[in-house]
Amino acid sequence: MQDQELPNQELPDKVYRAIGLMSGTSMDGIDLALIKTDGLGFVETGSWASCSYTPAQRAILRQAIEEAVELKDRNARPGVLAAAEAMIT
Repeated sequence: MQDQELPNQELPDKVYRAIGLMSGTSMDGIDLALIKTDGLGFVETGSWASCSYTPAQRAILRQAIEEAVELKDRNARPGVLAAAEAMIT
């Protein structure tokens, strides 16, 4: 990624830094990105990284998704869901 600014725009007075995290449906890993923005139009991209899941982590996530389908309580962590949550904290 390269830094970019919107053309012909002065730097804003207040700039926020935000970290974005994303894991897609392919379950290959987590992508991370840093941006600076004023929340309106100014955006400057920064550092980024990708962290791949191991095969064991991917298996736990797949099983956790299957078990989560039946949950009625969003705070419940039965079965492998507790292991999946522990893996990411």
